[in-house]
Amino acid sequence: MCSIRTTKYLSAICVCASVVEEWESCRELSLVLDGMKEYILSKTKVDENELDSVAVIPVENDTEGLISELDENKKEHKLAIKLLCETTRRGYDRMRHSMNEFVKLPSYHLLTKDRPKIVPLLIQPMERIDSTVTNENERDGGENEEFLNFEEMQSYPDEYELELALRRLSQQKELIGAKIDGGYAEYMNLMMKKHMDKGRMNIDGNDGGQIVIDSIDGAEHRKSKTDITSIISFSSMMFVSDMIQTKEVTAGSSLNILTWQQVRGTETLHTMMPAVKEYFEEKKAYREIRRNDFFYDLHDGKMLYLLTQHSAWNRKYKPFLLCNCLRGEGVTGNEEHRCVKISHENQIVSYQRSRRRWDLKTRRDQSYTLKKHMDWIDQNNNGISHFGLHPDLLPRDGIRFDTFHMKCALTRKLIGYLRKILLNQSTDINDNFCSEVLRKFWNDYHLYVWRNKKNFSSFVGNEIAIFVANIGLIQDFFQENLVQTNEIKDFMKALGLWRKIFKFLSITYIERNTYLNKMEQFEVELKRFYDVGSRTFLSTHGTENGMEETFYCHALRYYIPDITRVTYERHSLGVGIFNMQGFERRNKESKNCMKRFSNNKGNIVVNNMKRLWDVFRHEVNAV
Repeated sequence: MCSIRTTKYLSAICVCASVVEEWESCRELSLVLDGMKEYILSKTKVDENELDSVAVIPVENDTEGLISELDENKKEHKLAIKLLCETTRRGYDRMRHSMNEFVKLPSYHLLTKDRPKIVPLLIQPMERIDSTVTNENERDGGENEEFLNFEEMQSYPDEYELELALRRLSQQKELIGAKIDGGYAEYMNLMMKKHMDKGRMNIDGNDGGQIVIDSIDGAEHRKSKTDITSIISFSSMMFVSDMIQTKEVTAGSSLNILTWQQVRGTETLHTMMPAVKEYFEEKKAYREIRRNDFFYDLHDGKMLYLLTQHSAWNRKYKPFLLCNCLRGEGVTGNEEHRCVKISHENQIVSYQRSRRRWDLKTRRDQSYTLKKHMDWIDQNNNGISHFGLHPDLLPRDGIRFDTFHMKCALTRKLIGYLRKILLNQSTDINDNFCSEVLRKFWNDYHLYVWRNKKNFSSFVGNEIAIFVANIGLIQDFFQENLVQTNEIKDFMKALGLWRKIFKFLSITYIERNTYLNKMEQFEVELKRFYDVGSRTFLSTHGTENGMEETFYCHALRYYIPDITRVTYERHSLGVGIFNMQGFERRNKESKNCMKRFSNNKGNIVVNNMKRLWDVFRHEVNAV
């Protein structure tokens, strides 16, 4: 008598053969199956008529079919979920069977059967129009124009030329990607359903008042000698105020973030627009239905300027996204200056004005170039162009500025100015500062960057926070070892104010009886910060012209106070809910999943999306 497993195979072959015989076009395959069946029957000496009467029972040590429902409250099921996120499918099956003697784990099928369908994408890039972001040198650490320009490569070191070449070669004519099947409404329903399953309060999909934060962010996932794999992630998170106040969820966590689409490509205008247009149209329709909910767009500075195609942030006249302030105007007129935001209606007027001028000029004047148009935009159209998303699709009043990147960018600016001051001091002062101050909280790598005048863009969030936490040490050293010039006094005041501002920007849940006072104090400290900054790090050396004012500086001084008050009045929450720390962590989780579970063949994004769904649904750590 053959084993039960062999009997199962024979039964399957008989069924397949009988089905295939119904199709004349597959008669040859049917003959092959018949031959296989006869061969197996002759070798196993089993009567074909006995097959139908054999009851199939579970194989020994096989729990398939014994666990029919996943219960995340059971310890063994929690263990299974953690194992799933640490290994491949085959690895999970091997561990499950080897552990079956001690604990009964659910099958891989049961763990993953509730995954939404992931559909592959093939996106055709739009006809290339150079982005206003990549047409300008970027002050805040973004890509430079040279990444897309081979003509200027010969002036750079060999390793930089290789980097440029890899970036160009990695840009595909057609972009591959993947998304959860459905549209924006379905993604919102998935997040609401998860909150319902977790038993979190005030989420039933009907009451309204949900806060939805959407973010698009790109990151390099792999780099080899022949290729750079960059992935652009489209992610959302949903919560209500009570969840933050009761600490059921945290704004900086990635566990509440659903990544619903990923595209393999770089953050450029011609690749991004085809990938985002449908999404923003679906979101607009959903906003009109869910009028009681709040929808915010939270992107880093580079992505904001890419999506809007606003006059670039290092332009001379109108570089700031939401207002028509001139560069430096808010610094020199710190106390009296009024930053007037451009209304939604005026955004649309300027958008259409740019389109009309572009269409007219390009028809009549062959010499009218993109650069000339952007020069006109900067001087005469409030910095607003028509190359980006229409204000109806991306309402500018729904944009929120990422406090995480803002804190990092401004801290790096202060670190750079601190080093500039010390470079004018003696060698002994510099050596003592490194040994007595920096060595206490930085390691050899950070000191190498400091001493060799390298860019601080490689410093990550926790390294930035450590510097801010040790500002007191820096102030004490300067007080004891340096002559107290006006510049040094002003800059030390700026560092002390920045430590307080940095802390306020991190507040998410609040105490209502004290937060109003903190907001008022925050606004006072911002004015003082800009006042001392106008004589130090916000102006070119020896002047008070304010020309070193960056996009994040202006946003902090003139946008964040208004956003803070609106957030308090609408949600009773702190401005710290608008930080991309969780989305950056999601990028790290995505890199980790791709590194561990992808063979880099075919559409690598599809499997990656499945893994990220598991992280979201089961709230497991994937870093």
